[in-house]
Amino acid sequence: AEATDVAQLVSLSVEKGVRNSVALKLTSTDAMQFFAVKTPGAQTSVAWSCQAWYYIEADDALYTTTSPARLDPPATVAQRVTWMLLGTGVRPASAARIFTEAGATGVDLAFQVDAGDTDPVSIQTTVFSRGVPPDPATSALACF
Repeated sequence: AEATDVAQLVSLSVEKGVRNSVALKLTSTDAMQFFAVKTPGAQTSVAWSCQAWYYIEADDALYTTTSPARLDPPATVAQRVTWMLLGTGVRPASAARIFTEAGATGVDLAFQVDAGDTDPVSIQTTVFSRGVPPDPATSALACF
């Protein structure tokens, strides 16, 4: 059950963040992936925020964080302490990446979570932003 919980948590986190976003950026290296979105708040006067997910291949771990300021990949373990661990045992499904750009406003999410002695739990979905690109005069927050 734990692998299923992790898979659903990761999927729901990314889906909610991307659907509400107005901009997104994906950065990948051989060892990590960093995926960030810019999202308006739900208040009458919009309060912008940045949300990001960080996958570390060596640890098979996926983290997330939200901030009212620009987000960058954590360069050290000490910087990662402020990020929330979504789960361990997370790996790309079949391709080399968990996140892949799907046009300018979406992301393909394809991963599996180790389930011990049984088959891994797999998630594969594409999520697109439903957000309207903001007016630059009212959305100065630079998330990336």
